[in-house]
Amino acid sequence: LALRQIGLTQLDAKLGYFAGLKSLEMLDLNSNKISELSATAFEPDLSGLIYLYLDDNQIGQVAASAFAPLTSLNLLGLSENRLNKLTSTMFVGLETSLNNLRLDRNRLSTLSAGPSSANALIKLVKINWLSLAGNQLTTLPANFFVDLPDLSTVILDDNRLSNLTLKMFKGLGQSVNLLILNLSRNKIKQLPAGLVKYLSGVVSDFR
Repeated sequence: LALRQIGLTQLDAKLGYFAGLKSLEMLDLNSNKISELSATAFEPDLSGLIYLYLDDNQIGQVAASAFAPLTSLNLLGLSENRLNKLTSTMFVGLETSLNNLRLDRNRLSTLSAGPSSANALIKLVKINWLSLAGNQLTTLPANFFVDLPDLSTVILDDNRLSNLTLKMFKGLGQSVNLLILNLSRNKIKQLPAGLVKYLSGVVSDFR
């Protein structure tokens, strides 16, 4: 179902947009004017949805568990929005289904969930494609790659990463899945000693 560029400003169960669409597998809401996702945005009948595209909207707020009804979701596109933070409850319900998460060109400056500095994506253990290009990231949470063992592709180009530490990349040496790591167009002046060892099986770009 493609609903691109039709001027949508909100999603809410009360509006009845998705009633009776339990077997729907793809929903394209790109290029609308949606500014937030409420807790009932995708209720009640989208449990069969596999692909959800919300790119090029104005989303700055996502309610806790907004995606929880989407228990079959494999791909989530949230690029070109106004997200400035990720929370530990943002992706509740997607822990065992989501494989592909696209958060390019938002306003993210950290991937930590609050003062604990924990990885906000830590529970998404099935993620294999993560794209965060064009944000404002200056660092990565410690053990970032350890927390996400199924990652095969990580796109971090065009951010503000500068002071990288070996701890951020811990686990890459043991990873059998990570194939591509793109860190091009950042502010990296020096690589941590020993990093090349961890990247021995990975196609990396530090340009």
